[in-house]
Order: sequence, then structure tokens, then C-alpha cells
Amino acid sequence: MKLRLLAPAIAFTCLLPQLGHAALVRLDDISRVVATKVTGGVSDSDSASAPGAIQLQATSNGTDSSQARALQSVVVQGGDYLSLYSPTDMMASGQRGGGFAPVSLHSESLVSVTFTVTDEAGPSAFWLGGKYTILGDATAGNPTVEWSLAPESGVDLFRHSATSGSEVEFNETGTLNPGTYRLDLNAKVGNAFGPGSFLPSNAQGAAALQGLNMVVTPITPVPEPSTGLLILLGAAMTCLRRQRKA
Repeated sequence: MKLRLLAPAIAFTCLLPQLGHAALVRLDDISRVVATKVTGGVSDSDSASAPGAIQLQATSNGTDSSQARALQSVVVQGGDYLSLYSPTDMMASGQRGGGFAPVSLHSESLVSVTFTVTDEAGPSAFWLGGKYTILGDATAGNPTVEWSLAPESGVDLFRHSATSGSEVEFNETGTLNPGTYRLDLNAKVGNAFGPGSFLPSNAQGAAALQGLNMVVTPITPVPEPSTGLLILLGAAMTCLRRQRKA
């Protein structure tokens, strides 16, 4: 009789692997943007707000052979853990020819990811790594890369930027408690037609984030629902055997 009572629970256990469970590190929102603008040219932009692998590119051609270009190819996924990686450079660049008329230029490649470490996940390990390369200086559109992570409310966990360097490695690590966070990655050249964005003759500027990788994963693995129920069923079966022997 007691074994017959356990039969429905055993059947339900067999179905649990098909049901799955809610994401432990939830991807709430993602914003991907590339935008370009240059004197004498038509502005260009592209954007997306979906997970997975997405490629974006924007190009503007302007006065005196000037060109602004931005591109990115970033893969983002949530679930039992959150992952982000970039198989190609996330880049913004600008250049102009040898004329005398001042050229104002702006190019930007931006990724913003909002994610939640759930209570079920508990404290989770965070790692962000990659390299950056800067070509040019303030006279070539002040190329800059930036990366930051902040909780939904509170101070930044980190916020860094760079305006020089070639294939410089960076790594950010830490532990994230349950809560919602925002990661921002940005490569840009120029100041959107503001002071300091004028490029002299033959100037070239570029900023790139390279080989980006990010992982957020629970420190303590969370068992599948079926695993937990099987453990309970095993304990129940053990109790029944002991009762029969008694």
C-alpha cells in the first residue's frame, strides 16, 4: 500500500527533467548600439535588444575623405549562469584626408547588460576580462574605452576608462550577492560635434575592446528539482524497508 502511494511521486520525478527550472542568473535587458556622424556625411546607426549572437555596424562618410565607423559582435546568454563574449573587436574609429577644413566626427559602440542574480543562485562569482587598444590621442577624436559594473542602487563596483595603450589586458573579479546589476562596455571616438572632436589633416583615431569574456555563475551549484525529489524518495524508501524489518 505504501509503495502504491509513492508511485505518483516517482512518476512526477521522471517528468521533472523535462520541466526544467527558472534561470538562476537572469538576463533582464540588453542594449546594443553603434552610431556614427561626421561633417558633410549622413548619420548612421544600428541597434538591437535581444540576447544571443548579434553583429552591428555603422559607417558615415563625410567631407575631405573623412569616415566614422563603429562595429561590434557580442554574444550574451542568461540561464544557470550569465555569459558574454565577443569573437571580434568591439570598435569605434575615425579618420580624415589631407584637407584644411576642420572635420567634426563621432563614432561609438556601446553594450549595456542588466541582469539579476536570483536568491536561488545565492552569492555568485563574477569575472570580466579582455584587452583594449587605442590609436590616436586628443587631436584624433580622443579615442576612449570604458567598462563598468554597478548594482541597481548603490555605488559602482568598478568603473574604468583608458585613452592610450596597445593590447593592454584587464581583469575584473568579485562576488555578487543576489540583486540586479548593470554592465556597461563602450568604445568611442569624438565628442558628437562638441569641443575636442575636430580631426586635423590625415588624423586617425580608433578605440577597441578585444577578446571580451564575462561569466557570472553561482558559487554553490544548485541541484536540479528532480535531484532533490529523488533524494527525498530514497529516504522514504529507506524508511519503508526499516518498517518492514521491524
